[in-house]
Amino acid sequence: MLAAFAAYFEELLVQPDNCTLIPPSVPVHPSNSSSIVWTGNKTDLVELIYALHLAGVFNNGKADVKLIATCLQQVFNIDLGNYYDLFQNIRMRKTGQLKFLDNMKAMLMKKMDEME
Repeated sequence: MLAAFAAYFEELLVQPDNCTLIPPSVPVHPSNSSSIVWTGNKTDLVELIYALHLAGVFNNGKADVKLIATCLQQVFNIDLGNYYDLFQNIRMRKTGQLKFLDNMKAMLMKKMDEME
């Protein structure tokens, strides 16, 4: 599942100038059909960032968390703030540490089952 999702972002992470994908002078709005805005919560995106990093799916496993976070924040037009602290919060969960990834997997499996 992560490999398929990561294929889209692989191109984005090899952009020059540390992921300068959208000129800073161009505002990105959810209504702009050429932009994509993260509308989930920040913790979910941090969970995804760390999963993608640990799966080693970008730059042959050489992209660090900072690069992935920087690029995805720009791609999704979101400021995660201190994503290291958010990851620590995920780590400290008593139950359901991977809520977002577990939910994504369940939804994808349900869709595939419905298609049979």
